[in-house]
Amino acid sequence: MTYHGTVYALWKVPSLLPSFVLKGGEVSRYVLGGADLMFPGIHIPPEGLPSFAAGEAWTVKVPGNASPIAVSLEILFSSNEYKLEMVK
Repeated sequence: MTYHGTVYALWKVPSLLPSFVLKGGEVSRYVLGGADLMFPGIHIPPEGLPSFAAGEAWTVKVPGNASPIAVSLEILFSSNEYKLEMVK
């Protein structure tokens, strides 16, 4: 069994896990409501996202706020696309 930090623990140590930043605060209401995070809602920096593996835990942050709002696990959605599943 793998354990991941809670959002409360990550508020104390926000850099414990790598982070996805949402495109805008309006996406956060869907994530907080339980929706799965998908790439259209993620801000992709000009240099691109760092590489990540299936099953790896990442935090989800809102622009301008260093504190995570969720923990996500990356899962394979199809051969070329990815979907992020929220740990509920």
